[in-house]
Amino acid sequence: AVKLICHNARLLLGMSPPNEFYNEVERICRTFPGVKGVHDMVATYIGENKIHLDMHVTVEKKWGLMRQMRYLRRWRKR
Repeated sequence: AVKLICHNARLLLGMSPPNEFYNEVERICRTFPGVKGVHDMVATYIGENKIHLDMHVTVEKKWGLMRQMRYLRRWRKR
């Protein structure tokens, strides 16, 4: 019973994934050309195998808004 409670606590309490998750997200984001950094990442479990992630991505200053929006659509698919 204790194992079941511990497993479900992360979902019920909206706990955050382990640091490895954040490191992997940052690694993936940095594979995109023009990405200078990732910061302010906040993630919570919202279901079994589902995580909600909010983050800020810093891109090169020379990018225009339309180019940024194209990349945003690609990031969401990953």
